[in-house]
Amino acid sequence: MNTYSFETKDVAEKQLGNGKVSVYDFGSVKLHTYITNDALSDTAYLIEADKEFIGIETPAFYDDLKAYSSYIKQSGKPLNHLFLAYHTALPENYTGRVYATENYVKSVTKGSIKGLLDNFKNIFGDSFNTSIPKVTNIIKEGKVNIAGIEFIIRNKDDGYIIEIPACNSIYIHMAGSDVHNILPSVEYIDSAINDMQQYKQKNYTLILTSHYKPETIELADIKTGYLKSIKEIYAANKNKEDFIASVKNKYPKYSGENYLQMTADMLYK
Repeated sequence: MNTYSFETKDVAEKQLGNGKVSVYDFGSVKLHTYITNDALSDTAYLIEADKEFIGIETPAFYDDLKAYSSYIKQSGKPLNHLFLAYHTALPENYTGRVYATENYVKSVTKGSIKGLLDNFKNIFGDSFNTSIPKVTNIIKEGKVNIAGIEFIIRNKDDGYIIEIPACNSIYIHMAGSDVHNILPSVEYIDSAINDMQQYKQKNYTLILTSHYKPETIELADIKTGYLKSIKEIYAANKNKEDFIASVKNKYPKYSGENYLQMTADMLYK
């Protein structure tokens, strides 16, 4: 794999709505990162090909979806392809293709993703888009070529991860060097630790997530330490109140307290 070292000149930034877009130039492709700064810290990605965009995930709130659509329109290139791995909202009047796996389809209709949508609807009301997308292209594990760009699909829990060789990057749902994640079980935590070690071995240039900014491969070590600590804290506490207090004491500056609460609810159910 190729590796890249970014300097300030390689990353252009632009305000968009309440958030910002950062554009990483990899030469053959550009990666547009829309950090919304919404209540869930949603982040959406656009891979810019020669004549069109390929999206990876979308914002979840209507206002951010409008800003997202406006940004694409102003670019002069259409969004014709969209990977949805864990998120569900589509831009208004979107007519392109939607790519997802069979396990994603099951999860958004009657699985864990559907449960999250229902929960978020109760919390955020009409500002949150809970629509279920129509998947036009079912994809399987392995390589898929879209608009001349190769992607590698790997199943992961109810969604999937996406490797992007053209920019030596990988998209996963949640990570972040100083943010809590949704960790539903000890088995899931062990799997996440193993994943981080694999990412480190592959030495990706960027790790992309739905709820944080892109980060370099150093994230793998940081997140591994966090995951191991969460596992230890869970083993040492008999109820979720003490668990949450202990995690906050260990990581006082971490954001994503709503995700920590969700983790506690699932670990101590």
